[in-house]
Amino acid sequence: MEKNCMTFQNLSEEWLNLKKMYVKYSSYSKYENIVYLHLIPFFEKYILNDIDDKLIVTFLTEELQGKKLSNSSMKTILFTIQSIFQFAEDKYHIHHINLNYFKLPKSKIKCDVLGNDEKQYLERYSLLHLESISVCILLGLYAGLRIGEICALQWEDIDLKAGTIEIKKTVQRLKNKENNASKTTLIISDPKTITSQRIVPIPLFLKEYLCQYYNINKEKNDQYYVVSNSLKLVDPRTVQYKFHKLCQQYDIHMNFHALRHTYATNCVMSGVDVKSLSEILGHSNISTTLNLYVHSSLKFKMSQVDKIEKPMLS
Repeated sequence: MEKNCMTFQNLSEEWLNLKKMYVKYSSYSKYENIVYLHLIPFFEKYILNDIDDKLIVTFLTEELQGKKLSNSSMKTILFTIQSIFQFAEDKYHIHHINLNYFKLPKSKIKCDVLGNDEKQYLERYSLLHLESISVCILLGLYAGLRIGEICALQWEDIDLKAGTIEIKKTVQRLKNKENNASKTTLIISDPKTITSQRIVPIPLFLKEYLCQYYNINKEKNDQYYVVSNSLKLVDPRTVQYKFHKLCQQYDIHMNFHALRHTYATNCVMSGVDVKSLSEILGHSNISTTLNLYVHSSLKFKMSQVDKIEKPMLS
């Protein structure tokens, strides 16, 4: 197709077909949603020669403004647009579109952390019950695992003697690859980044709890998923629902990811060095850990400094 009559839809669909060949399905699904949900509805009436940086900035600042998208979503949309037009420039030699000057406003990441009472309620309930939601809570609160990582865990990933967990996969609910009645399906894939593949040490009491939970099922199988203690894969949405129901009993208003934030914050306050914590959490760089959690411990540091006694005046 000649570049002077190629539409944005033609271009973006060609770009998607290329991406599909070498990115993870979860990444492809994300790009596909952006293209069909946000980009094509706005740009479909334009041919490539009609699109310039001013039109794209209008789309980013005006068209998306009312949709109240997260900063992360906006970054992904901007990346997708840049990638599509770089592809067009390389293959069809269209005019260069420069968006390097366009900067998204920085947003402060909300880092919800359980209070002491909330943490104690969930700890007590979980340690007194050998059930799936208890396992999930303890793995979030004392190993810092993401909900998708927990649901994908199999017993073969846990070394109960050494007290370590190997994180090598995650589970997500994504658009079904096949054209059937089900719109979405659970997909097991590699973790979100290379650094998310990691070995996580766990405290002794959690190792003992996991041993008890493992032994409640008389039939032992290392292929069993930890959460269900069977071959059944549990949907992360099911875990979120059960966690929400339990939190309602204690008047706790947090989502499941707050357990990971609480784990990281407690590690910082306990003196765990930031580099080790960054590796345990599977962050791609140490600055992520510093920005998220080191400042959250300022209140704790101030309480420690307040213990310094006033000097005696002679």
